[in-house]
Amino acid sequence: MTDNIIIFLDSLFKVAKIHAERLSTSIQYLKPKMPLSPRDVEAFTFDDMLLLEMFVNRFSKLQDLMGAKIFKAVIDYAGESTDPMTFIDRLNMLEKLGLIDNTDAWKDLREMRNHLAHEYPDAPETVSNYLNKAFNMTSTLIETLTRIEAFVDTLRIKNLTKI
Repeated sequence: MTDNIIIFLDSLFKVAKIHAERLSTSIQYLKPKMPLSPRDVEAFTFDDMLLLEMFVNRFSKLQDLMGAKIFKAVIDYAGESTDPMTFIDRLNMLEKLGLIDNTDAWKDLREMRNHLAHEYPDAPETVSNYLNKAFNMTSTLIETLTRIEAFVDTLRIKNLTKI
């Protein structure tokens, strides 16, 4: 079973790294434009829109992949059964393991993903507010992925030395 979880985690990390790399690329290009004002949102060029679409898409995909699949697989690999756990229980376990800073921060990331999934064509202030907040949250998202992957690598080494 452990081998199957590792294979599954490796495939999840491979996809997560693609999302994180593309998210980081979009951040690099957006950074000079941040923070955005409502006026900036109204004046978006086509290129700005492409970068923002890439940012929103990769932020959302990475957050969703981590919350929906990686967290559960990591907890299972750590030897805890996730079957009876609610999402909040999983967050509490990840916080206990030191893999997320706190459950509220992750809830905020999840809520931000939900906000970014919607269009606000007549509300440039709302759009700029959400984009600025999401931009500031990306480091937490990427750092959490890095921390989780390091944790799995450490567990993998421990499991190999038991053999």
